[in-house]
Amino acid sequence: MDALTSSLAVLTAMITPAVLISASGTMILSTSTRLGRIVDRVRLLSDRLRHLGDANEDAEFLEEERAMLYDQLDKLTSRSRLLQRSLTTFYLAVGVFVATSVAIGVVAFFSAHAPGCRW
Repeated sequence: MDALTSSLAVLTAMITPAVLISASGTMILSTSTRLGRIVDRVRLLSDRLRHLGDANEDAEFLEEERAMLYDQLDKLTSRSRLLQRSLTTFYLAVGVFVATSVAIGVVAFFSAHAPGCRW
């Protein structure tokens, strides 16, 4: 019965990082979706900027629109850099949680086979 209790304790300790891995995976999915939307928006604005020179409209209006598009592109660039850093952090967190779960199992395995172990 003592071996069963210790095995359950080890499995319980290994499940906790697994739950955090799942939560981090959800955050990765959400963040990568946001990054994809920003990339799509940048492509759309780039096309608008490219076709802006083809229009035969008022030069002052074209300059204002061009300035607005550059401003939006600048903001989107800042957002995409923040999202890239966030994704890096989430992937690092997943790696740490996986390593933690594996380390718990390895420590429990070697502790059980060590001489004089109480487990």
